[in-house]
Amino acid sequence: DRLCAATIMLMEALHGQEHKYDYAVVGHSGESDAISFVDFGRPPRDRKTRLQVIRQMYSHAVFCTSGDNTVPALVKGIQAVSADE
Repeated sequence: DRLCAATIMLMEALHGQEHKYDYAVVGHSGESDAISFVDFGRPPRDRKTRLQVIRQMYSHAVFCTSGDNTVPALVKGIQAVSADE
């Protein structure tokens, strides 16, 4: 719940700031080290789309298998951000 609340606050705060900030929302679980919820350059444009992102996050958390992909997720995240610079 806290992660989804933080994601909502982030998306709301950055709404209308697309000219200044580019962001992606990517998760990880026991099934994958990179689950894309929001792609770079494609932020949710309205509240309905932001709600869909949160619903996807909850849905994945409910149905994913157990496991840990934290370190591989960190590596992929660093590579993705470094590639854009």
